[in-house]
Amino acid sequence: MRPDPAIDQRADEVELAAPGEARDSKELYAKARAGLLAELTGIDSPYEPPVVPNLHSDTVDQAHADATRRIVAHVLALEVKVSRLYRG
Repeated sequence: MRPDPAIDQRADEVELAAPGEARDSKELYAKARAGLLAELTGIDSPYEPPVVPNLHSDTVDQAHADATRRIVAHVLALEVKVSRLYRG
């Protein structure tokens, strides 16, 4: 049994908010500000947050491991929903 094509094209949007410049171990923001790196989001390329993400996880307010667990749980829950569509 084939699932509905409209469901096949559905996507969940996950926003992971993280302070980029504060945790920039590769110094990409410094390179972008010096003109050595183009189109870095938040410097010369705008950040466009999702209007209504299916999941928002913020690493400022929670540990990386907790944010990761939330995202993995969300993806696994989606997998269960999708697998039910393919049952014949």
